Amino acid sequence: MNNDMKSRILILLEDVGPATGAELARRLGTSRQLVNYYLKSLVSSGKVRKTGRTRGTRYSIPKKAGVPEERTCSHTFHVGREDDEDVYIYVSACLDLRRSVNKNVSDIFHYALTEMVNNAIDHSTADKGRVAASIGPYSCGFSVRDRGIGAFESIRRSHGLHDLETAALEILKGKKTSAPGEHTGEGIFFTRQCSDVFVLAANGIQVRFDDSGSSIERVRRKEGTLVEFGISRASSRTLPQVFSEYAPESFDYAFGRTVVHLRLYSESLQSRSLARRVMAGTSDFREVVLDFEGVRSVGQGFADEIFRVYSASRPDVKLVTKNIDPVLRSMIRHVTRNGRFD
Repeated sequence: MNNDMKSRILILLEDVGPATGAELARRLGTSRQLVNYYLKSLVSSGKVRKTGRTRGTRYSIPKKAGVPEERTCSHTFHVGREDDEDVYIYVSACLDLRRSVNKNVSDIFHYALTEMVNNAIDHSTADKGRVAASIGPYSCGFSVRDRGIGAFESIRRSHGLHDLETAALEILKGKKTSAPGEHTGEGIFFTRQCSDVFVLAANGIQVRFDDSGSSIERVRRKEGTLVEFGISRASSRTLPQVFSEYAPESFDYAFGRTVVHLRLYSESLQSRSLARRVMAGTSDFREVVLDFEGVRSVGQGFADEIFRVYSASRPDVKLVTKNIDPVLRSMIRHVTRNGRFD
């Protein structure tokens, strides 16, 4: 736990730059006192630099003598003249990626970048896009931006959805695509599972996953789609591990397990209509993991609709709960009585 928290602080400072102890605690989802405890040790060891006093105190990663703090590169790719592998080869060479990180991180970076560039090429309707990539002492990552239709609007149109928020949430489940004949819709889902930081922004909506959890919010509308991906250079995660978790041997290696982050719908889950929105499209899966992180309350109608009504209508779909408060678990068992959930 000691080294894990220190690593998370270092990765976060690498990602966001100088920050206060309060900002770090909020993003890490822990107490300011605990963060300050580890910051004191990191400052003493020279891994973190402390500037300012009292409320103005900020922490940052110090520059290393003789070693570039960060390597960056950018590249504009042209649809029809380059493909996803061309872009990866260019970026990898610029960052000297294969010699700079362990093979498991390099493999994940390769997969994630080519998937997101391929999405821009095949789905955006734009004639070009831009990649920016970087590698620092503790993390590496990239962004992909195009000037096309926008990912959420593309899904909304192709699937006849009534609003952009619904389209954004449906993309995250993992099987929605605007070109079902050529794509499965899995790329964004698995890229998200591989990441430490993942941002998907389009059509005035931004979805973000990081150490502080998940969030969805309205942002300034910009043309096209932006994807940001970050991963720790010290990550032990591997591509086979990620795929085996959601496309396990027991499912004949088919993508059969998805995760629904309920906080993205609301911190207070009350109505049956919201429950139906949450479960829309999940009948394509064999197992649905309902992540309750950040959820404060659950109403009888919401719980009954999912754990009794949906469960009875789709006995072939296993429902699993994750990060659920014991009080909420007890309440759900009470209101559903004979409903199924693990």
